[in-house]
Amino acid sequence: MAAYFSRADQPGLVLANLLFPAILLIRRRWVLTAARIMTLVGGVVWLWTEWAILQVRLEQGAPWVRMTIILTAVALFTAVSGLAFRSPRVRERYSAGEVPAPE
Repeated sequence: MAAYFSRADQPGLVLANLLFPAILLIRRRWVLTAARIMTLVGGVVWLWTEWAILQVRLEQGAPWVRMTIILTAVALFTAVSGLAFRSPRVRERYSAGEVPAPE
């Protein structure tokens, strides 16, 4: 995603995407939520990009099917990768240090 935003001349988003993996060093439950949101947003960004490129290619009469297949796969992979943060083992790791809610 950082390369995508670099090409779009968005240095703030480039920096945010490059630094985001460091957040995974924090063993708190909110990190899992942030990672899931980040991957979902990444998938949406790829779909939005695909739509924009598709419009240009259709207007120019250029081939578009292969691009659509590739970017749809990238978008789905990006969005679905957030499911890795739902595994019991990962959830256990990121619950360390959490204070249990009072009963």
